[in-house]
Amino acid sequence: RHRGNPARDIYQAWEGGPRRRATGFFRVEQVDGRWWFVAPNGNLFYACGIDAVRCGPETVMDAVRRSAYSWLPPRHGRFAGAWIRNPVGGVETDCVSFYRVNLVRKWGAERFREKFYERTIDRHLDWGFTCIGNWSDPVLLARRRFPYFKQGPPMGKVRVPLVTELIHDAFHPDFERETRRIAGDSVSGHRGDPWLIGHFLGNELDWNKFAAGVL
Repeated sequence: RHRGNPARDIYQAWEGGPRRRATGFFRVEQVDGRWWFVAPNGNLFYACGIDAVRCGPETVMDAVRRSAYSWLPPRHGRFAGAWIRNPVGGVETDCVSFYRVNLVRKWGAERFREKFYERTIDRHLDWGFTCIGNWSDPVLLARRRFPYFKQGPPMGKVRVPLVTELIHDAFHPDFERETRRIAGDSVSGHRGDPWLIGHFLGNELDWNKFAAGVL
C-alpha cells in the first residue's frame, strides 16, 4: 500500500520545482551552477535507482553445485518457471532461481511473475527510488511507471586511444563518431521512448588507474 511522493510527477521528477524547456525526452541542463536531469515534461529530475531489478537471480547448477543441495525444484510442473538455461562461459547451462521458487510457493505458478512486477513497482515508490537501473527486466521497463537506464554499445570496439585498459579518450576528435558507429541495435530499439534516461557506455571502469593514465 505505497504512499508515493506528492512532490513527484508521473516521471518521478520534481513537481512544483523550477521548470525548464520540455523536449519530450530526458536530457541534462545546468541550473544555477548545478547539472540536473530534465524530465520530458521540463521538470527537474534526480536519478536514484537500483540496477539488475529482475525476478530473482539464478544460480548455476553444474555437477559440483548440484552436490551441495539436498533438494532442487523439479524441472517440470509447478516449479518449471524457476529454471532457465543461460550461456555460462559460452555453454548453455542449467540455472535455478530459489527466489522464484519461493514466489511460486507464495503466489502460485500462474500469478508469481505478475505479482512480482506489481509489488516491485509499489516498493520502488514506497522506498523513494525514482528510476530503474541497468540490466533490469524489460517487462518491468515496458510498464512505463519508472524512467530507466540501459546498457549501451560494446566500447571495446571503439577505435580511439585508451587512457587506461578500459577507459577511452572521450575528448578524442573521433570519439563521438566512433560511439555512434558502434551503437547500432543496442540503442535503436529504444529510439523515441520518453521513459529512457540514457545508455551507459562501459561498466565498472578502472578509474583507479585514470589519473596515472592521463599523466
